[in-house]
Amino acid sequence: KGRRARRGVDTGNHREHRVHRGDDGKNLRFESLDVKENVVAEELKVGREWEVVWEVTEERCAHAFGNTGVKVFGTPALVTLMELVAADCVRPCLEEGQATVGTIVTVEHLAATPVGMKVRCRAKVVSVNGRRVGYELEAWDDAGVIGKGTQERYVLNLERFLERTRRKK
Repeated sequence: KGRRARRGVDTGNHREHRVHRGDDGKNLRFESLDVKENVVAEELKVGREWEVVWEVTEERCAHAFGNTGVKVFGTPALVTLMELVAADCVRPCLEEGQATVGTIVTVEHLAATPVGMKVRCRAKVVSVNGRRVGYELEAWDDAGVIGKGTQERYVLNLERFLERTRRKK
């Protein structure tokens, strides 16, 4: 079951990039929004989806991560994209002072994507168990599916989390 947050997101102003399907279910419309503080939070529930599109650049290639000469979308970039999409998926549902951290990630990188092509990634909430949120993830380019995975993220109080982390020094 989902839960209803009391008050909105206070993660500072940031930009969200949303992708909307057209009436025909195929054409996509891209929207970039400034997110303001203190908006009413949305309900966190199973079925919630979020999608982000990245262009494959030299910085996102395997070559940039040390796999010399392999100038295709790198697995570290795919994992990063999936992490970001999952985090963004629930951000509008968080209460003031909350954040999420990844605790489990499984990824299959199924196909290569060349520089210049766009990669689209979708996260779908498949479970909400207290503060643990489970996701199914899928990424694809113009030729088809390039990656699949699952992730678990944990909702926490950001200040308490950072304070516990600082005490490790």
